[in-house]
Formats: sequence, C-alpha cells, structure tokens
Amino acid sequence: MIYRLLAINLDGALLSSKGRVHRLTKLALEEVKDKEVEIALYTKFSYQHALKMAKMLPFKTHIIANQGGYITNNSNEPILNKRISESTALDIVRLLESMDCYIRVIHENFTLANTLQFPSEIASKIKWTTGDYTFYTQQYVESLTEHMLLDAIAPLQIDVYFEQDSDHIEVIDAIHSLFSNISIHCEKDGKMTILPEQVSLQNGLLALLEQLNIELAKTVVIGCHEADNEMVESAGLGIALANAEMTTKNVADWITRSNDGLGVAYAAREVFRKQQQLSFLKRIKNENY
Repeated sequence: MIYRLLAINLDGALLSSKGRVHRLTKLALEEVKDKEVEIALYTKFSYQHALKMAKMLPFKTHIIANQGGYITNNSNEPILNKRISESTALDIVRLLESMDCYIRVIHENFTLANTLQFPSEIASKIKWTTGDYTFYTQQYVESLTEHMLLDAIAPLQIDVYFEQDSDHIEVIDAIHSLFSNISIHCEKDGKMTILPEQVSLQNGLLALLEQLNIELAKTVVIGCHEADNEMVESAGLGIALANAEMTTKNVADWITRSNDGLGVAYAAREVFRKQQQLSFLKRIKNENY
C-alpha cells in the first residue's frame, strides 16, 4: 500500500510528556514530508494551541482542531469551520448560568469564561494542561449571557465543568430537548463539551481527505486516546502508542513505542522508509497516487 497522508495525535503522541517535539521526531517527519506525503496534526483542543505546537516542526502541516470542527490546510487557510449558532450558543449559556458550573465559550481566537467562584470539587476537575487555552486571549466576565447579548459569539465549542457529576444528566436531557443541532460529549475528568452537530475527529479527517482527494485507505493514523479510536480503526493503517489507552490499542493494527520513547519517529520511519516519492511512483507506473 502506498500511503498519502499521515495523521498524528498532537497531545499524547507527537508531544512528549514535557510538551516538546524531539529532534529525532522532527527528522523522521521531514523524511516523510520529503516523500510528498501530507501530514496532519489533530487535537480535541483549540486551533491556536495546535498552531503553536505545529510551529515546532520545520514544515507546515494541516491541522484538525476543536474536536474536528476547525480545520486548516498547510497554508493555515480554513477549509472547515463548524460553529454553534449565535442564538443557540446564547440560549445554552443562559441555561448553564442558571446552574453552578464553570463555563468556557471557545472561539478560534479567544476564550470567554465566567468568573464563578467554584468550590474545590470543581477546581480539582479542571486540568490546566498545555492543551488548554493558554496561547490566546482569555476573558473572564461575571455574566456570559449579558456579554453575549452585547457581542454575539458563534463558538466552536462550549466546555462545562459541574460540581456534581449527576448534574450532567439533567443538563444533557434539557439541552437535547431544546436543541437539535448540537452534540454533547462527556469525559472522564468531569468535563462536558458541547459541539455543533456531527463534529468529531473522524469527520474532520474525512473532510480533510475530501479536500485533498485522498482515500481513507491511503492514510496512516497515530493515536493514543479513546476519541482517536474511530480514526485509528478506519484508517488504512492504524497505529497506537505504547502509552495509549487500552481501547485505542485494541482497535490499532500496530502498537509502537511511547511518546517519550520516540514512538512517532519510530513508526514513521518503519512505515515510510521503503516508500518512494509519490511523483516518482506516478511517473513510472502512470497511476493516480
């Protein structure tokens, strides 16, 4: 099989546990890029986070960010931009502010959050990692509803943390009964994410492949989180890192080394070392690669 695109989980695969890209990983991916293979970085976090991390590489990449709702090509031009409408976002925020929860309204250029003095139970659930929205403007307001009435926002997603996990059920039922054009994802750390309908990393990958005219069977996906499973399982070659969640390992075709053990570099070299440049293959075989 000749592979035309390599998609890599940004946060748990490409980056080490210290949030860096190893020099050998950069060299290995440069070799893949030299063979005219497209490279995409994907993350459930913000586009600005992904863009900053992508700049660690010596070449431009495609980016699938915000759970797959915001995608740019290797010239940083948006090719997919799925949002929660202004009116729906306002109504959701109005509902959420009637409850005790911490809310972040996520735009590709900024984050708007409430200044709720949340108790330690909520604070302990909010994990401030390199993937959180630390690389662009964050604004805190007492009333998100009042702010959004004055300055309408069509966000890419809305993140919510509750004091009690049981509050999820009440809110999910209420939102689903009121809105038909959104989806809700609950994570193990207690975070609830509200997204536009049909937004997912898998759908984001498919949108990028359609733009590039590449078949899914000609892709390699390197993943490590449960949210990556559909991508890993459906790709032409699905690879999980040694530090990946067990569910991801179970659907992968191959398990490589960990992120701290240069798993991406090792996998990239093993998969692509014998593959010639795509333009060369096309010339000698006159086939559409």
